[in-house]
Formats: sequence, structure tokens, C-alpha cells
Amino acid sequence: MAMTSSPGQEQSQLSSNLEGFILLWLDASVNGTEENIKAQHKLREVINQLKTFEDKEECEEHIRAIEDDQKIVLIVSERFVRELVPRIEHLPQLFSIYVHCFDKKLNNEWAKQHPKIKAVTVQLEELVSVIQKGQAKRVKEEEDLTCPLSVFNRAENKEESSSGLNSSFLYFQLLIDILLQMKYSPKSKQELIDLCNQQHKGYDKEPYSLREFDQTYSSDQALFWYTLDSFLYRVLNQALRTQNVDLLFAFGFVIKDIHEQLKQLQQSTNTDPILKLYRGQKMKTEELERIKESIGEFISMNSFLSTSRNRSVSLGFVSSASSSDDLQRVLFEISVDTRIKSRKPFANIQSLSFYDEEEEILFSIGSVFRIQQIHFDNEYQVSIIALTFCSDADNEYEELYQHMKQEACGNKETSLISLGRLLWKQGKYDQSINYYNRLLSELPENDPNIPICYDNLGNAASDQGDFDSAHHYYNRALDIYLKILPSDHTDLATCYNSIGELYREKGENQLSLQNYELALKIYNKKNDRRAAYCYNNMGIVYDKEEKYDLALDTYNKSLKINEQHLPPNHPDLIISYLNIGEVHLHMGEYDSALQNLEKALQIQIKALPSYHKAAAHIYEYMGMAYQLKHDYEQALFNLNKALDIYRHAVLPGHIDIVRTENSIQQLKAKF
Repeated sequence: MAMTSSPGQEQSQLSSNLEGFILLWLDASVNGTEENIKAQHKLREVINQLKTFEDKEECEEHIRAIEDDQKIVLIVSERFVRELVPRIEHLPQLFSIYVHCFDKKLNNEWAKQHPKIKAVTVQLEELVSVIQKGQAKRVKEEEDLTCPLSVFNRAENKEESSSGLNSSFLYFQLLIDILLQMKYSPKSKQELIDLCNQQHKGYDKEPYSLREFDQTYSSDQALFWYTLDSFLYRVLNQALRTQNVDLLFAFGFVIKDIHEQLKQLQQSTNTDPILKLYRGQKMKTEELERIKESIGEFISMNSFLSTSRNRSVSLGFVSSASSSDDLQRVLFEISVDTRIKSRKPFANIQSLSFYDEEEEILFSIGSVFRIQQIHFDNEYQVSIIALTFCSDADNEYEELYQHMKQEACGNKETSLISLGRLLWKQGKYDQSINYYNRLLSELPENDPNIPICYDNLGNAASDQGDFDSAHHYYNRALDIYLKILPSDHTDLATCYNSIGELYREKGENQLSLQNYELALKIYNKKNDRRAAYCYNNMGIVYDKEEKYDLALDTYNKSLKINEQHLPPNHPDLIISYLNIGEVHLHMGEYDSALQNLEKALQIQIKALPSYHKAAAHIYEYMGMAYQLKHDYEQALFNLNKALDIYRHAVLPGHIDIVRTENSIQQLKAKF
């Protein structure tokens, strides 16, 4: 079960909840009266996603199944409230609770013991009114006082970092670059409008509605629309907070238009060489702690960042906001050298903003800053974070970023192929497949991108364990390549390598080696780094055939090529160290195995998401090594981590899951 290599290798549906809030109503008669039905219609204009329940257990089960990044507003009748609330109020997805009852005084006293209960009401009109006001306050506070961010810490190498924070930083930068460089069709605007109409009928009842957006939006109006209190601002920022790729793609043309307007403004505006800017906001406690541990490192603002020249205004804005155990008040003090070169523009948008009386400096999405220092201001009870705006040359992660960008985009025009490859590298195979199929449906006959789509569909299907579909896709790609490409073209080599992998999965080792040799011949002729993939995959075959010396020889050839061409934390190095570790494991050299596996793990922590399949492979082999060393506690720990990741990364019933479950059961029998 070694890791295969493919050139550039590495469940998605659009969330129906565009603004991140879900309204649930639990009442035995919730659908039983005309007044309740009318109230539901009014509430849907506040929070479109409304679901009703008459059964307490069904409601609780639904609440627990909702992801943590969604926010639940719960209406519950007095019949159920005292039993249900104590069981669920600790859940992070449960945001606010409203009690609808007959005895307000009695329930008010009890409600004071439960902070998430925001109001106790008797009349339905009052219930709708307090939810309307509460929701307006929640949305405004979230929009004004939060900005999604990520931190890149070069020193991060602890296992606790396996949340994939560094890789999240890099992959978000890549995603935004792809969206900014993509060409959008004229139908993009209509697709966004249709999407919003499907999910929230209330958007056409508010000022600056979808209808007006359809009639008046143009690329030179992007900043005007973004600065409005409108659906566009709310839904786009929700997509950025949750990093919803499908929704961000739908907004891609808007993101690009805003970015281009900022670039034009920056180029046409004279400004001071050094700017001092400020932004007050709330921040999650865990984010603040990570920043404290990352002085001198990098922070990316994963949204358009609004700042002011007026420190007092920004400080007063945030110091008046409430704080909690989960959210802390912070003030960013940002130093900007306007003479530096950065691919992320910023500009004073006063002339194009809806609020033209405000002097607002807006940074483009994904702007990167260096964390200089942080201290707590006792007078204002706010953490002051000093940042400096980074130039492209200042970013010490830039080499790794450029390699990852090259593999996602190559030298070809950025398109859905680039987006699909990025998602594939992140282990988001279903989303990757969706975008390739979308592109195939749009391409004209005989378009040169068609075989590239089939090749990449094969990669995604193969990584999901759907080898029959993968073989179908690879053969379709190969048939087209043989007709249109010269015999030594590297795209042919890529296809031969992939087909070799499939034959190896089927146990047809000689056919597998023949295809690897065909690929290797082309890559070596072109002095192409991707020869490393062929050597790696040949090593897997030799390892299975217990030809361990040949396996180590080819694995080391692969590692040598990769070390010559790649930065030290590139994901491809994970494969080399993992597979070398596996051979040592098979040879009974357990300490050497663990040494190489540990190298693979440290790179994985820095370069890939925590639930990437590579992490599962590493933990599984570490578990096997510890088991053979009779360290059963460490073995069980690592195997359980592997199983958890496999369950996120592959389809149910996949051989990786079955194999790891069996290993755990066998190990438990030894205790």
C-alpha cells in the first residue's frame, strides 16, 4: 500500500445556506395553526433556511448533525425547552434560542440560567419581531467585526499543527489566484442570480435587490455593490468565512472585478510613501493565541480587508463591542510601504463606495502581512496587533507557493482545469470531478482541453478507489493524445504513468512496468522532473514483488530528483519518504522505517490538509512499525488516527478503511 505518484497529484454540493444561519422551530403544533404558518412565512424573510419539528428527538438529532460552521437559531416551545436546552446548549453550532410559551414570567426566571436563550415570548408577533432584530444585530456584528484569516508559521512542526493551518494558508492563496486569473463567461452573472434566487426568495424584497443587480451591475460597479448593505456583501463574505469553493466560484467574476478596480485605483492615485492604517474587529480566542505564537510570521486576510486612517474611530468601534470567552477584541495597526510591489492591490475607495463620506482603504482578498508584535491595551481592553504589508519578494513561503501554483495551473491558461487540480490536490475529489464534468459539457468538439479533463477525471476516480472509472477516463485521454500529439509529448508520458498505476492496482505488474517504462523514456528524453513519479511507482511494484533492493534503488532515484527540483516542504517529498519507510518496514528495519515516516509526517503537517489521504498512510505505517516493535499503545494511537482520516478521505467500504479497521481489531486482541 505504498503511495503512488502522479504528475501534479494530489462531496461536494453547494451549501444551500448562503448566509450561514439556519432557523429551527420545535413545537408540537408548529404546523397545526394558521397563525403558525403565517409566522413561518415572515420568519423565512429573516432567515430563509427554516425547518420545523414536532418531535423533540428528531430535532435534537438534526441539530447535532449540522456542521460547526453553520449557526442555528432555535425556537422551542415551553413543552420541550427544559428537557432539550440543557442537552444541546453547549454545541458550537447552536447560536441563539428563543422560547415561545404561555407563562413568560415563569420561563424568564429559568431562562436567565441559560445564556444562549435570547428572549422568552408569548405572542407570535413578538417572537417574529425579536428574531428580526436579533438577526439584524448578529449579521451586522459578524460582517463588521470579523474577518477570516490564516497564519503561515515557518517553524510549525508539532503534531498539534496537523490541523493543516499552513496548508490552508497556501491553498487559499492558490484558490484566489485561480479565481482572479480565470476568464468568466457572460452567463456567469445570471448563474449567480439564479443561485441566489433558488436559495433565498427574500433577496428581491430588500433594497438593491437581485433584480436591480441584474439590471445595473457592471464590472466598474463592483466596489459600489460590495460596499452596499446588500445580499452581495453578505453572501460573498459568508462564502469567504466558510471558504465555500462552489459559492466562491459563483462569485468569481465579482471578486475579479473588485480586485481589478482596486488595481486601477491604486495606479491612478498618489499617496504617501508610508501609510499607517487601522482595523478594529473581533477574533476567535484560538486565532489570537496562534498569532501570539507566530511573531515574525505571516498572516493572510481571507477577505477584502477594510481599514481606516483614523485610529480613534477604529479603536472606539471595537472597544464598544462585547467580548466573550470565544471572541476577543483586537486592533490591527498596519504599516504599509506604498512603494513595494505586491500582486494584492489596495486603494482608497471613497470615490467608488456607496458610503462616499467614509475614507476607507480596502485591501484585496488574500493580502499578506508580517506579524511584528502584539500587546494588550488595559485602558481599552483590546489586543493591539502590529502588522506590516508584505511585498511579493518578502514572502518566505513564496518558493513553495510558486511550485504548488505551477502544478495546479502549469503554463496553460487558468481555467476550470486549474480549479479542479487544486481541489484534487486537497483531496476534495468529488468537487474536482464536478468541475471537470462541467468543463467537458462546455467545451466544443475536438478542443485540446478534452483529453486533459479525462486524464484528471481518471486521477480523481483512482484516488477514490473507483479503478474501473479511472481506467475508462485514462483510455479516453490516451486515445485522443495518440491522435493529436507527437510520440514523445510529456502529456502522453503522464497518461502512461497513470495507466501503469491502474495495472498495478489490478496486480498486473508486468503491464504496469511496461507503461512506467514508456513514460520514463519520454520524461528522461525531455529531462523532465516527472521522471521521479515513474521511479517511485516502479519502486512500488518491486516492493510488492519483495525485490527490496530494487525498490529502495528506484525510490532513492525518485527522492534525489525531487530534492534537486523542489523546496524542502513540497508534498511530493512525503511520497518518497513514506515509501522508503515502507520498504524498511518490510525489511524488518523498524527504526529506519519510523525515521523516514517521521520525515514524511513533518512535511505533511506543513504542506497538506489534515484529512488528506497521505496523512492516513503515514499514521497507518507508523502504527504497523510500533506494533512490530511491540509498542501496542503507540500502534493503536496511530492506527486510530489513520482510520479517522481514511473515513474523511475515501468512499465508505474502501479497502483502506477495511484494512485499517481489521488491523485495529487484531491489535486490540493483543491487549
